[in-house]
Amino acid sequence: MKNLFLLLLFCSPAFAAAPFPKEKRQDYVKHALAATLSAPKQTLDNLYQFVTMVEQSSCRSAFDALTLSCLQEQVQRNCKSQGGNCPLLSDVIVVNKLNEKQFVTREERVQIMKQEGTGNYAAIYSRLVSRKYALLATELLLLQKRTCRPEEHACLARELDDYCIKNSDVKNIPWQACVSAIIWYIGVNR
Repeated sequence: MKNLFLLLLFCSPAFAAAPFPKEKRQDYVKHALAATLSAPKQTLDNLYQFVTMVEQSSCRSAFDALTLSCLQEQVQRNCKSQGGNCPLLSDVIVVNKLNEKQFVTREERVQIMKQEGTGNYAAIYSRLVSRKYALLATELLLLQKRTCRPEEHACLARELDDYCIKNSDVKNIPWQACVSAIIWYIGVNR
Protein backbone atom coordinates (compact mmCIF):
# COMPACT_ATOMS: atom_id res chain seq x y z
CA MET A 1 0.00 0.00 0.00
CA LYS A 2 1.36 3.39 -0.98
CA ASN A 3 1.65 5.88 1.82
CA LEU A 4 1.03 9.60 1.97
CA PHE A 5 4.76 10.24 1.69
CA LEU A 6 4.58 8.93 -1.84
CA LEU A 7 1.38 10.86 -2.40
CA LEU A 8 3.30 13.98 -1.39
CA LEU A 9 5.61 13.30 -4.30
CA PHE A 10 2.98 12.23 -6.82
CA CYS A 11 0.66 15.13 -6.06
CA SER A 12 3.36 17.78 -6.20
CA PRO A 13 3.36 20.33 -9.06
CA ALA A 14 6.15 18.41 -10.79
CA PHE A 15 3.69 15.55 -11.35
CA ALA A 16 0.78 17.76 -12.42
CA ALA A 17 0.79 16.24 -15.91
CA ALA A 18 0.23 12.77 -14.45
CA PRO A 19 -1.81 13.11 -11.23
CA PHE A 20 -2.16 10.28 -8.78
CA PRO A 21 -5.20 8.28 -9.94
CA LYS A 22 -8.44 9.05 -8.14
CA GLU A 23 -9.16 5.40 -7.40
CA LYS A 24 -5.80 4.94 -5.66
CA ARG A 25 -6.24 8.13 -3.63
CA GLN A 26 -9.71 7.06 -2.52
CA ASP A 27 -8.56 3.53 -1.73
CA TYR A 28 -5.77 4.91 0.44
CA VAL A 29 -8.20 7.27 2.22
CA LYS A 30 -10.64 4.38 2.80
CA HIS A 31 -7.94 2.22 4.39
CA ALA A 32 -6.53 5.07 6.48
CA LEU A 33 -10.00 5.98 7.69
CA ALA A 34 -10.83 2.37 8.58
CA ALA A 35 -7.50 1.94 10.39
CA THR A 36 -7.96 5.14 12.39
CA LEU A 37 -11.54 4.34 13.33
CA SER A 38 -10.73 0.78 14.39
CA ALA A 39 -7.60 1.59 16.40
CA PRO A 40 -7.91 1.85 20.17
CA LYS A 41 -7.57 5.46 21.32
CA GLN A 42 -4.55 4.48 23.43
CA THR A 43 -2.80 3.24 20.28
CA LEU A 44 -3.52 6.53 18.52
CA ASP A 45 -2.26 8.49 21.54
CA ASN A 46 0.91 6.40 21.79
CA LEU A 47 1.73 6.77 18.10
CA TYR A 48 1.03 10.51 18.21
CA GLN A 49 3.30 10.92 21.24
CA PHE A 50 6.03 8.86 19.57
CA VAL A 51 5.96 10.92 16.35
CA THR A 52 5.85 14.17 18.33
CA MET A 53 8.81 13.09 20.47
CA VAL A 54 11.05 12.12 17.55
CA GLU A 55 9.97 15.18 15.55
CA GLN A 56 11.04 17.45 18.40
CA SER A 57 14.27 15.59 19.16
CA SER A 58 16.20 13.40 16.74
CA CYS A 59 14.27 14.53 13.63
CA ARG A 60 14.31 18.26 14.35
CA SER A 61 15.38 20.19 11.25
CA ALA A 62 14.71 23.48 9.52
CA PHE A 63 14.15 21.51 6.32
CA ASP A 64 10.86 19.63 5.89
CA ALA A 65 12.45 17.08 3.56
CA LEU A 66 15.01 16.09 6.21
CA THR A 67 12.34 15.96 8.91
CA LEU A 68 10.16 13.80 6.66
CA SER A 69 12.98 11.41 5.84
CA CYS A 70 13.95 11.05 9.48
CA LEU A 71 10.35 10.60 10.64
CA GLN A 72 9.74 8.00 7.96
CA GLU A 73 12.78 6.05 9.11
CA GLN A 74 11.82 6.29 12.81
CA VAL A 75 8.22 5.27 12.10
CA GLN A 76 9.37 2.24 10.09
CA ARG A 77 11.56 1.13 12.99
CA ASN A 78 8.79 1.67 15.51
CA CYS A 79 6.18 -0.13 13.41
CA LYS A 80 8.34 -3.22 12.86
CA SER A 81 7.72 -4.20 16.47
CA GLN A 82 4.03 -3.22 16.47
CA GLY A 83 2.73 -4.48 13.12
CA GLY A 84 -0.94 -4.14 12.19
CA ASN A 85 -2.00 -0.71 10.99
CA CYS A 86 0.92 1.07 12.64
CA PRO A 87 2.48 2.24 9.34
CA LEU A 88 -0.83 3.60 8.05
CA LEU A 89 -1.72 5.34 11.32
CA SER A 90 1.79 6.75 11.67
CA ASP A 91 1.61 8.01 8.12
CA VAL A 92 -1.49 10.06 8.91
CA ILE A 93 0.18 11.46 12.02
CA VAL A 94 3.42 12.35 10.22
CA VAL A 95 1.56 14.19 7.47
CA ASN A 96 -0.39 16.11 10.12
CA LYS A 97 2.76 17.00 12.07
CA LEU A 98 4.50 18.25 8.92
CA ASN A 99 1.50 20.33 7.88
CA GLU A 100 0.49 21.88 11.20
CA LYS A 101 2.08 25.16 10.14
CA GLN A 102 -0.39 25.23 7.24
CA PHE A 103 -3.22 25.35 9.79
CA VAL A 104 -1.71 27.49 12.54
CA THR A 105 -0.10 30.62 11.19
CA ARG A 106 3.09 32.10 12.53
CA GLU A 107 1.07 35.02 13.87
CA GLU A 108 -1.19 32.64 15.82
CA ARG A 109 1.83 30.84 17.28
CA VAL A 110 3.40 34.15 18.33
CA GLN A 111 0.11 35.26 19.88
CA ILE A 112 -0.11 32.06 21.93
CA MET A 113 3.46 32.56 23.10
CA LYS A 114 2.79 36.19 24.08
CA GLN A 115 -0.37 35.36 25.99
CA GLU A 116 0.64 32.09 27.61
CA GLY A 117 4.42 31.84 27.52
CA THR A 118 5.87 28.38 27.38
CA GLY A 119 3.85 26.96 30.29
CA ASN A 120 0.59 26.18 28.48
CA TYR A 121 1.80 26.59 24.91
CA ALA A 122 1.62 22.91 23.88
CA ALA A 123 -1.91 22.42 25.24
CA ILE A 124 -3.26 25.62 23.68
CA TYR A 125 -1.52 24.91 20.38
CA SER A 126 -2.97 21.39 20.33
CA ARG A 127 -6.49 22.72 20.98
CA LEU A 128 -6.09 25.28 18.20
CA VAL A 129 -4.96 22.60 15.72
CA SER A 130 -7.87 20.38 16.76
CA ARG A 131 -10.30 23.28 16.27
CA LYS A 132 -8.94 23.89 12.76
CA TYR A 133 -9.32 20.19 11.94
CA ALA A 134 -12.88 20.32 13.32
CA LEU A 135 -13.72 23.21 10.99
CA LEU A 136 -12.55 21.17 7.99
CA ALA A 137 -14.53 18.12 9.09
CA THR A 138 -17.64 20.21 9.69
CA GLU A 139 -17.39 21.86 6.31
CA LEU A 140 -16.96 18.43 4.69
CA LEU A 141 -20.15 17.22 6.37
CA LEU A 142 -22.06 20.33 5.32
CA LEU A 143 -20.89 20.21 1.70
CA GLN A 144 -20.88 16.47 0.98
CA LYS A 145 -23.06 15.36 -1.90
CA ARG A 146 -24.01 11.98 -0.45
CA THR A 147 -24.90 11.08 3.08
CA CYS A 148 -22.52 8.38 4.24
CA ARG A 149 -23.19 6.16 7.22
CA PRO A 150 -20.27 5.91 9.66
CA GLU A 151 -19.42 2.35 8.59
CA GLU A 152 -19.38 3.26 4.87
CA HIS A 153 -15.67 3.98 4.61
CA ALA A 154 -15.63 3.87 0.79
CA CYS A 155 -18.44 6.45 0.59
CA LEU A 156 -16.74 8.74 3.09
CA ALA A 157 -13.40 8.29 1.31
CA ARG A 158 -14.96 9.46 -1.97
CA GLU A 159 -16.52 12.47 -0.28
CA LEU A 160 -13.33 13.32 1.59
CA ASP A 161 -11.19 13.05 -1.54
CA ASP A 162 -13.60 15.18 -3.58
CA TYR A 163 -13.81 17.81 -0.83
CA CYS A 164 -10.04 18.04 -0.40
CA ILE A 165 -9.37 18.11 -4.15
CA LYS A 166 -11.85 20.99 -4.59
CA ASN A 167 -10.93 22.96 -1.48
CA SER A 168 -7.23 22.47 -0.82
CA ASP A 169 -6.19 25.28 -3.17
CA VAL A 170 -8.85 27.62 -1.81
CA LYS A 171 -7.73 26.91 1.76
CA ASN A 172 -4.05 27.02 0.77
CA ILE A 173 -3.31 23.57 2.19
CA PRO A 174 -2.08 20.47 0.36
CA TRP A 175 -4.56 17.69 -0.40
CA GLN A 176 -2.60 15.39 1.92
CA ALA A 177 -2.91 17.83 4.84
CA CYS A 178 -6.64 18.19 4.25
CA VAL A 179 -7.24 14.42 4.11
CA SER A 180 -5.00 13.58 7.07
CA ALA A 181 -6.45 16.33 9.25
CA ILE A 182 -10.01 15.15 8.69
CA ILE A 183 -9.14 11.46 9.10
CA TRP A 184 -7.35 12.22 12.36
CA TYR A 185 -10.15 14.42 13.66
CA ILE A 186 -12.80 11.80 12.89
CA GLY A 187 -10.65 9.03 14.38
CA VAL A 188 -9.85 10.67 17.70
CA ASN A 189 -13.32 12.19 18.19
CA ARG A 190 -15.46 9.14 17.48
